[in-house]
Amino acid sequence: MLFRSDAHEWQTMVCSAQWLMGAGVQGLAFGAVTDDRKVDGERCRQMRDLVGEGDLVFHKAFDQLVDWSTASRQLMDLGVDRVMTSGRAAGCSAGLPAMRELVDGTAGQLNILSAGGISAANVVEVVRFLGVKQVHGSFSGGNPRNYQGLECEIQAARANLHAYFSPED
Repeated sequence: MLFRSDAHEWQTMVCSAQWLMGAGVQGLAFGAVTDDRKVDGERCRQMRDLVGEGDLVFHKAFDQLVDWSTASRQLMDLGVDRVMTSGRAAGCSAGLPAMRELVDGTAGQLNILSAGGISAANVVEVVRFLGVKQVHGSFSGGNPRNYQGLECEIQAARANLHAYFSPED
């Protein structure tokens, strides 16, 4: 699936974004890719202007871009704060090497938000390998309607992260 919106879909997204910003959200996630799988700079500028000083996240459309090096520089220049990626892999664990290259290549100027299959079992591995302090995950284990399991998974992930960042001496 290419994250390319036609004019009507884009206008709907812009209207929704305007409403959300007016309602007080802190930022937005979006993606804008051209037919030739490059960053759509015009739409990114439009979204940056709309979000103002809020956080701007380029979502997993990033994984579809042809040239990550050029794209990451362009997104930084366009004022994008972070990109969400699974390293072009089906899940984040398989994409860790590609994400690490991205972390190193952007030298902290663009936050990398690992996504795709984050769980309590792998969250510390992801954070440790990438050297990041943020991840994106549903923690649903493939079943987002299992609310009790979801709560347990999130609690376990938080406990694992707490133990990693605050080890007892």
